Amino acid sequence: MQQKERINNIIEKCFWEYNFKYSDIERLVNSTDLRERKFLFEKLLENSNDILNDLTIFSKEDLVDLIKSYRVPKFNFKYLNRRYLIVKNYFTGEKVHIPGLSW
Repeated sequence: MQQKERINNIIEKCFWEYNFKYSDIERLVNSTDLRERKFLFEKLLENSNDILNDLTIFSKEDLVDLIKSYRVPKFNFKYLNRRYLIVKNYFTGEKVHIPGLSW
């Protein structure tokens, strides 16, 4: 999937309740404001239907920083924690225990 298709998918799946455009997502990805990049990361973590690929819109360095700084909220904890652990394992290589995926 090309970058433009990926961002259009992100807008459709993760920002359906906003009036975001392609340029808005690009701005968030490249923002110097960590809060804006966290906002985008969290929306992807919560709503993306292709999370591992969608997260590649971030640079590897930014993505690792976002993963390490993320704290799973109590709301919807089980769902978000599982997605977070999958992302953490995939992008950082850190071994994690993912409930329901170990045997």
